[in-house]
Amino acid sequence: MMLGADSLASILNSIAVKSELSDDNIKSLHSFWDTATDVATISASIADQLNFKFKDECYALGLFHNAGIPLMLKRFDGYKEVLQQGYQDPNFLLTDLENQAFKTNHSVVGYFLAKSWGLPKSCCSVIAKHHRIDRLFNNRVPGDGLYLTFAAILKMAEHIASVHKHIGEASEDYEWQQIGHYALDHLDLTEYDFEGIIEVCHEQGIGIA
Repeated sequence: MMLGADSLASILNSIAVKSELSDDNIKSLHSFWDTATDVATISASIADQLNFKFKDECYALGLFHNAGIPLMLKRFDGYKEVLQQGYQDPNFLLTDLENQAFKTNHSVVGYFLAKSWGLPKSCCSVIAKHHRIDRLFNNRVPGDGLYLTFAAILKMAEHIASVHKHIGEASEDYEWQQIGHYALDHLDLTEYDFEGIIEVCHEQGIGIA
């Protein structure tokens, strides 16, 4: 009764999906679920700080946006190397590299997983394009505002959680360097505002590398 039906459903979905994807193959990516949990917790914190009411959806999006990665690892030899190559490339062409090597990418796989698990439509839509954020913002249509807010919060959370280090073993967050301004502009935030959000997350004990 205290949690509410929506929050309880999110928790149960998290447990069920996480158990499905807890395979030995994931161990080749150090602390995959720890990183996913960090992104989820940071996403929820950012939603709180911005008074964005869809906190549970932000948490679910943060937790499962990369859920296609372990399935790609299980299916394709050499996937880890392609994944890291994408993150370590200053041009950040991860989706293109995946498509060239495997005729699909973890964003698409993650979209179908999220859809089959019954995650919110907003989460599914962002997961499908979460490494093509520039296209989301440059080709926006009326009614896209909510999805763009989810996408902006997710990318901020990934940057704070240093996903580029933990998943891609990259020294720099090249994706954020390319698309960070879209996220901040959409939310009407300055770099100084973002530093304040990061500071609050650190005070909460999250996003500390």
